[in-house]
Amino acid sequence: MTNEAINSLRKKAYQVYQPWPARSGVQLSARGAARRLWPYIYAASTRHGEDEMRTACAFLAATSPSAWSIANTTLEVSLASTAADLLRESTQENVQAALAFWATETDPAEWQAVIH
Repeated sequence: MTNEAINSLRKKAYQVYQPWPARSGVQLSARGAARRLWPYIYAASTRHGEDEMRTACAFLAATSPSAWSIANTTLEVSLASTAADLLRESTQENVQAALAFWATETDPAEWQAVIH
């Protein structure tokens, strides 16, 4: 990823860093969506490697959900399916912020803050 792409994703991930509750009414927040994605992110990192997981998350965070069906790799397809399920409980903006968070955040302390 280019520095410009990483910076764009980091801006998109901003909402995940906010200490808002996991739910606002019936809507899952960006932080809540990131927390929900964690088991899939962990499995993807373990099975495919962290770089491939980040690439897949970056693709999904930067692409409209209507275009997720063009996902190229098995990992992208799997994460797209999980992210699409989250759209039932959250907004596109929140789900893509969560994906952007997992695409760009490298600090395990930040991961822990989100998943606990």
